[in-house]
Amino acid sequence: MFEIAVLRLVKESQLQHGLRHDDYQRYRYVCNSFQITLFRNFLFLLITLQLFYLFLFIYPLYHL
Repeated sequence: MFEIAVLRLVKESQLQHGLRHDDYQRYRYVCNSFQITLFRNFLFLLITLQLFYLFLFIYPLYHL
């Protein structure tokens, strides 16, 4: 049943974003922009965690 729900979700997304009229360029643009957004959010989280680690554990060792 999970496969059916995923397939339905993909089909609805395709119809909503351009594949209804075989507009693969628009669908590719939407997927690409979503992928870029995910990557930017991941980088922001990664940098935030690194800074948190740096100031919590490393910085106090050198500034006693």
